[in-house]
Amino acid sequence: MRYNYSIMLFSASLIIFSCATQKAITSFDQWDNDLNGSINHHEFISSYAASGFIRKWTGNDAMNYQELYDKLFQGIDSNHNYFINKNELHARSRRTYLDTTDTVFIDYDKNSDQNINHEEFVNHLISNQTALMWDTSTDDRIDEQELAERMFGFCDLNSNKQVEELEFYIWEVNR
Repeated sequence: MRYNYSIMLFSASLIIFSCATQKAITSFDQWDNDLNGSINHHEFISSYAASGFIRKWTGNDAMNYQELYDKLFQGIDSNHNYFINKNELHARSRRTYLDTTDTVFIDYDKNSDQNINHEEFVNHLISNQTALMWDTSTDDRIDEQELAERMFGFCDLNSNKQVEELEFYIWEVNR
């Protein structure tokens, strides 16, 4: 299945930032197991999965699509008023989505009331098959392994199948 890269990038930024409140400080040296100056795919996946980010975020080993949508909404709705305004969306996406929040906001805000309610948010994610971008096994659940695989792709900025220290730092700071 082919995905729109900009939708996938925006989806990643939402997931990265929504679970950021639960993040632990991670160091490059802890993940570079062979100390060769870069983190290979295996090192990244095993370190990410061992970190238990999904469990810290959801309390479970995996999450179904509705849990993903709910957690994303909660993570963006910073004032907890059950609506996402443009500033909240911008605050969660600006570092990785090239500041195109206005265009994205219009896509979500179907009733044009300058707020995204939960239903608008979830319907937009469903229509863009956001969960399937992360659920590589298509079992209607996203587990640590799947999340780790996708995060590796976003962390490996130069696509050389290695995460260099600068790439890791950029990912760590922006998640």
